[in-house]
Amino acid sequence: MDEGTCREIVAALLGCWPEPVLAVSKRIAVTKPALDRYLAGTESLNSDAQRHLMEVLGLQCDDSSVNDDGGQPVTSTAHYVLIAGNAKERVLVVYNFLRKCGHMETSVELLPASLAPGHRWRYLLMIRYGEVPSLICFPRIGKAASLLESGQLTNFQGQYFVDPLFYAAVEVLRASVEQRPGRVLRAMHEFYKRWDREVLNIATTVARTDEFVKGTG
Repeated sequence: MDEGTCREIVAALLGCWPEPVLAVSKRIAVTKPALDRYLAGTESLNSDAQRHLMEVLGLQCDDSSVNDDGGQPVTSTAHYVLIAGNAKERVLVVYNFLRKCGHMETSVELLPASLAPGHRWRYLLMIRYGEVPSLICFPRIGKAASLLESGQLTNFQGQYFVDPLFYAAVEVLRASVEQRPGRVLRAMHEFYKRWDREVLNIATTVARTDEFVKGTG
């Protein structure tokens, strides 16, 4: 495994994780100082702790390819509900990691049609046609929310207005994962079972708009 790349992705995901680092350290049976030292790059984790950490975060080694240094790259087939922190660089690492894993073709910021959006949160939906999406929740007062205006998010299509019921369901989804962070790797699958048509409609509409823009550009 490419330990340096793995550490960068782990640190970025934990920076957006709905569960405190202390809780994660307990789940993988290491002390928080030991996990902090690993994240800082000053100490490695033993193989069992490393394996458990990757399982908690939905990560795995990509056996089909090898990096230039001979290590296997880290990938993921999981779909996430993440809470963006103040370190926007880590949010950008997570966004690009999920994009390169093939999780998305495009992304949009969700807004409720004909209603004012929530005053505390902004929601970035990462979508790929016919697949479960991922969601990144941005606190409005956090530094990371500036990514939604900075132009740094590849294939980001800006604001997208959705049915207020769908928007309300997204807010409930975020709150439920905050309350029960152990559900983070399965929450989007459960959400998609109910709202698959709405997600497919977003993906289809954005794809048509993008093709129109390319055709007239």
